[in-house]
Amino acid sequence: MKLAGIKQGPADCILRDIDYSQWLQVGETLSTVVFNVEQSTSPPLVITGATVVSPKMVQFFVTGGVSGDIYDVTCEVTTSSGQVKEDWFTVSVWSPP
Repeated sequence: MKLAGIKQGPADCILRDIDYSQWLQVGETLSTVVFNVEQSTSPPLVITGATVVSPKMVQFFVTGGVSGDIYDVTCEVTTSSGQVKEDWFTVSVWSPP
């Protein structure tokens, strides 16, 4: 499922989160999260610190990228009951004038 897009500058390093509480079954929790950035540039867009911070939420930092570029990022979570869900979002990188 496509999540909301992100806009930020190439020097920003901003903590983001995804809340899965509406999708999970009663008693089910998140087990793992893996991010993948589709495009490769120099400097690259980087997802760091990706972790499951609560039974129903993941957090991660987004930084870098090239001003004017738009990046597709996938996020795959696995749950305690073995479900796998893949979401994606875009990151638009810009520099102020």
